[in-house]
Amino acid sequence: MVYKSLDVIGFINCNGGDAQLAKALTDLDAYWKRIALHAAQNAKENKILVKSNTDYQMVLMEATEIQKELEAGNVSLSRENNRLVSENRYLRKILRTYLYPAIAEEILVRENALQEASEQATDAAISGMTELDVPKSFQESVANDMAIQSEEEQLLAKMWGMIDG
Repeated sequence: MVYKSLDVIGFINCNGGDAQLAKALTDLDAYWKRIALHAAQNAKENKILVKSNTDYQMVLMEATEIQKELEAGNVSLSRENNRLVSENRYLRKILRTYLYPAIAEEILVRENALQEASEQATDAAISGMTELDVPKSFQESVANDMAIQSEEEQLLAKMWGMIDG
């Protein structure tokens, strides 16, 4: 935007008569009125756009906070899921190793998954049941899984750190 000063003497000399001078001043006044109206309109639009931008910034901040909360919830759910998968794996191993075949067959018969239960246990099942070993605790059984998960979590954290910068 550029402002040009009015050459008053040149203006009067170009518009010698009173009627001519009055017409030129009226035209000049109308021109500056249009400029003032456009400036007022632009200021009004600018105010609306600034308010709109502020509103969008607030919505963006709220959405970012919600995203962070959801990511934190997702991490905790993922950890809980991993813990439950490990516990499930441990419990299945215990069932396969230490559940008496007769009890297993009785459970299957009650759930109609097995039509007829055998009356005798196999030699392999008997030898497996007569071991004197005590089952490992859950923590001992999943220690290796936890170490692997910890390494994975460290790698993921490092990658996220590199991405976030």
